[in-house]
Amino acid sequence: MDHRSCLFLVSLLAACGVMANVPALEPAGKKIKLVSEADKPLDCEPVADVAGTARAEDEKEALKGAKNDIRNKAGEYQANFVVVDTQRTRNAGTGPYKEVFVGGKAMQCVTPEMEAQKEKEEAEAKERAEREAMERERQEELERAKQEAEAQDEDEEE
Repeated sequence: MDHRSCLFLVSLLAACGVMANVPALEPAGKKIKLVSEADKPLDCEPVADVAGTARAEDEKEALKGAKNDIRNKAGEYQANFVVVDTQRTRNAGTGPYKEVFVGGKAMQCVTPEMEAQKEKEEAEAKERAEREAMERERQEELERAKQEAEAQDEDEEE
């Protein structure tokens, strides 16, 4: 291969190096809510530093991809919130692509709604257990009454 062919090939590869990269939102990422520090719930524990990046010609599409990426990564830590503290956009190379970076902390938070749901589930479980206990007692009482009736029938037959 001659020098000009090599130079052309290297130039072509360099130009192709900057391409669109927009991550899709995965199931675990769908459970993650992005918030600012001011909007995060009060009861939170940080679980990891996370970041997301994406590249696209459309800046909005790149931002969406970066947010998908950070949510997907937070989902790997079983977080339910990400407090976003950094967001940057820059040109990727000399082409039309924009690259977006989003950084923050993956958090495990308990919201008032989650507490209310937990209390509701606990109350329902307690009520269900009480109903089951009452049903067992009723069945036991019916079984005792049946045994007493059978014993009384046997006494009358004798």
